[in-house]
Order: sequence, then structure tokens, then C-alpha cells
Amino acid sequence: MVARTVKRGEETFDTEGVTVKIYERAKYARIDWDFFRLPEENDDFFRDSAQELSDAVKDIYLRVAKKQSEFYGNGLTGYMDWLHIDDARQAAGEVSDLFDRFALLRQQSLSQLGV
Repeated sequence: MVARTVKRGEETFDTEGVTVKIYERAKYARIDWDFFRLPEENDDFFRDSAQELSDAVKDIYLRVAKKQSEFYGNGLTGYMDWLHIDDARQAAGEVSDLFDRFALLRQQSLSQLGV
């Protein structure tokens, strides 16, 4: 999966494979994520793993958040806002990597089942 930056509200890039978007402003940025941007075959596995994903995303937020930062959502969909740009990029990469790991776990569990 990919984290991609949206400059000044212009969303002109192809969003295929983009799970996390970074909306940069002058000093701060907002990131958002949505598991619906993943291939549909991942849906049930991600929903079943929602609490674990939520805990992991909240941990990412707590590592990068400042006093003015905001968090809304869970591990499946949501956003973090008012992060310093470098922190937002770091958090976006970590959330994207988290989604990659869970998609890989899904594949591994299917392989073990012989599917």
C-alpha cells in the first residue's frame, strides 16, 4: 500500500493502491486512511482485526501527536490532524505499513488453510 501527499487540496493523482493520504498545509498536515481503498478481498479480515488495528493506529498517533493534534476514527478509517509535516509523513508511512502487514497476514492465513 502507499501513502501519498495531496498538495493544497489538489487530489489529481491516481488513488489506486493509496491507503493513506497526507494533506499538507504550510506548517501542519492531516493524514487520513481508509481500508476501503484496499482490495475488497481484505474486508472481512480487516473488520475481524479492527480492535488490533485501532490499538496500533492509536499508538502511532500518540508517538507523533502534539498538544494541538487531533485524532478521529479507528484502525479501519479515520484521520490525524494538526501534525507537523514530518510527523505526518512518518505516521502515514507507519499506518500504510500496518495495512501492508495485515494484508500479508491475511495472505499467510489463507495459505496455511490451503486456499
